[in-house]
Amino acid sequence: MRGWTSNCLRVRKPSGSCRRSPLKAALTTSLRQSAYDSELNVEALRHSFQAVLDRHPALRTTFKVVQGEPVQCVRAYAEVNFSLIEASTWDDHYLKEKLEEAAQQTFNLSEGPLHRITLHTRSASEHTLLVVMHHIVTDFWSLAVLMNEASAFYDAEISKSPVSLPEPPISYADYIKWQEEMLAGDEGRRLWEYWEKQLATAPAMLALPTDRPRSRFKDLPERLRTLSWILSLCAA
Repeated sequence: MRGWTSNCLRVRKPSGSCRRSPLKAALTTSLRQSAYDSELNVEALRHSFQAVLDRHPALRTTFKVVQGEPVQCVRAYAEVNFSLIEASTWDDHYLKEKLEEAAQQTFNLSEGPLHRITLHTRSASEHTLLVVMHHIVTDFWSLAVLMNEASAFYDAEISKSPVSLPEPPISYADYIKWQEEMLAGDEGRRLWEYWEKQLATAPAMLALPTDRPRSRFKDLPERLRTLSWILSLCAA
């Protein structure tokens, strides 16, 4: 809800609907691969990210507005948004510029997908993988977990062996259902009464001091986070 609300507060179409976020709200990471014993298997890499998408419903979720309220729409299947870019003539400076430019592209929360995975190939042994996901479906720590899972799926496909990943014990939809049921029961009423009492004398506005005047507009620079991600490449 917070991510959807932030998106709407920053971009609102004349009709009042919230469509795209100009914020650099997506977490980004640049993953560089080089000096391997064998070439990268691009199709295996694509399949590994598809497996991650199949594994996590949050990555297949979009957010539509129904009667003025945000509604999560989880697709049973979604194709991974994976693209290839030939970058053999790019120098380091131009590559960095293109990565920054790609990281700042916006997402459509109602249509999706809310992720972009782009492989920039400079040679048979040097690639830069850019993974961008909207903050509404992941965060940086989760992204690290997803990359580890993608690596496990990749290794399994290359070695023609089963992947050894436990099934996720719970989904975010399960958590929402549990929370709704809790709030609708005795515990929810107890919490409501407690906080209603605690906040009965709270001021309408909390004027906390800041070290400098705060701008009416939030425009924070986005930076790429760089990770070392090593795939165990085997001879295909």
